[in-house]
Amino acid sequence: MGPRAGPVVCDPGHTTGGGTTVYCCRSAIVCRAKGVGGVEALGAFAGAARWVGEPLLLVDGAGRVRAVNAAATTLLGAGAAGRTLASLVLDPDADVGRCLRRWRSTAEPAPATLTFRSDGPLAGPRTCLGHRTSTGGEVVVRVAASGSATVEGRADERLRRLYALSAVLAAAVSLREVAQVVREDAPSLIGVRSASLGLHLHRLFPLREGGESAAADEPWFDLDEPGGPELPSSPRGLDSDARTDASSTAAAPDVLLLTLTGHRPEPLGILRLELEAALPADEAAHVEVMAGQIAQAVSRAGLYEHEHRLAQRLQHSLLPDLPRLPELTVAARYAAGADQVAVGGDWYDLFRLPRGRIGMAIGDVAGHGLTEATEMAQLRSVLRAAALRAGDSPQEVMAEVNAFVCTYLPERTATACYLVYDPARGLLRYTNAGHMPPLLLPPTGSPRLLPGRVPLLGLPGVAPEPCGEVTIETGSALLLYTDGLIERRGQSLDEGFAFLSALVADAHDMAPDMLCRLLVDARDGSWPDDRALMAVRFEVAGSGTSCARPDWGVRDTKGPGRVMPAVG
Repeated sequence: MGPRAGPVVCDPGHTTGGGTTVYCCRSAIVCRAKGVGGVEALGAFAGAARWVGEPLLLVDGAGRVRAVNAAATTLLGAGAAGRTLASLVLDPDADVGRCLRRWRSTAEPAPATLTFRSDGPLAGPRTCLGHRTSTGGEVVVRVAASGSATVEGRADERLRRLYALSAVLAAAVSLREVAQVVREDAPSLIGVRSASLGLHLHRLFPLREGGESAAADEPWFDLDEPGGPELPSSPRGLDSDARTDASSTAAAPDVLLLTLTGHRPEPLGILRLELEAALPADEAAHVEVMAGQIAQAVSRAGLYEHEHRLAQRLQHSLLPDLPRLPELTVAARYAAGADQVAVGGDWYDLFRLPRGRIGMAIGDVAGHGLTEATEMAQLRSVLRAAALRAGDSPQEVMAEVNAFVCTYLPERTATACYLVYDPARGLLRYTNAGHMPPLLLPPTGSPRLLPGRVPLLGLPGVAPEPCGEVTIETGSALLLYTDGLIERRGQSLDEGFAFLSALVADAHDMAPDMLCRLLVDARDGSWPDDRALMAVRFEVAGSGTSCARPDWGVRDTKGPGRVMPAVG
């Protein structure tokens, strides 16, 4: 890496410990992205200040200097850390208070002029750039070093580019997003012709299947892929001839390969830069700092991908293998949401009951995490056990499940819909405890939502009631789903129901697996929540289709795509 400015000196009352991860080399970016102050702000400042040769000071909300870099110690004295900024400059009442107020009000570097109490190079008025670093009120102050305005201008431009790259990398969550930033934004910010990533994907997320390879359109090249691009065994860094090679031309740009390392010792990949011309010596450290930010972003995104895949595998392991039944054709899917890394609480089930009947269920435990996934598995097991005792009565099954939630999971709420299908009579009976209404697709006619819903699970003293029964016609299909399938940013539930109904309006002959592909596999990344879907086609059923509901005071709703308001 490039030359360092030396250690950071802190106020004796504070340390820069705590394992703070510095994702970039400018404390403003770190603190803004993480929303931290206090000890973490000190750790971020330490990670950033060591790369800056000009004096840097971290000033807290009370105006006291909490930390300085080596350049500031040389010019202001060893005792600068711990003193107030006002004690280090002349005319503090007029200048320092005004400057601090201005700097705390902006995240962009704002200039000011201060006259320091020094007989050395800082004697006389000096230009300072300051900005806030966190919600805690800390301010970073950079004192312009002696030199020409051109030098200061170049330093400002590097900091601006460093700030811009840090900002776009901070917004990139997935590995694809980081690679797109490197390809699209990094070249102009680093000052090169092009930039691209080569990655060791198995090191970034070890759960990747052995036979799985990167998609053809991924914005990186896989260094583990057989027959991939040939790279030098020892990538050139900035301490090699690449730094001063004067033979680079626009027609044959010099290629610079920088190794990317994360929290593990083995390299995560390579940053490939095509240079317009040989790098000047004063740009060397700056380019490596920016490469370091990219390496941290790659490491962070790899951890996200790893956790995402682990959560998906755990979720799928908790869901059942659906049986093959001659009366039904069944397919099911689960997909994690775009905003989710943790395991979800969505579940589905289908099983054979005594006397030839078939039980089906769909449900959702509120929240995301291992606890919710464990409770989801418990509810599925409890429902199966209750179905063996009272499988013909959805009302009694749901009453037992509700009693279990109230007794053993008193702080939890959940939704579920349990249905019992009798192939001999072609009759489907159901109780819906606060869940999304099933969508029935008859062989002819428009899809319709099965009406009726009672309060969700987990409410003491509330006994679930039956919601209705439907006579099924052979060839009908039924969609059981969780709320993530219809909820979309900026849309109401009614709009989601209407969209789902319209999407399957002409899908009368579509196989259940194709319905799952249409509704889950082919959806874009704008669906924030995880979603589960079970599609059932009735191959053996009675003739005719009718829908009847006992009069339990549950209001009927009219119009396509409209249902009762969600409970809970």
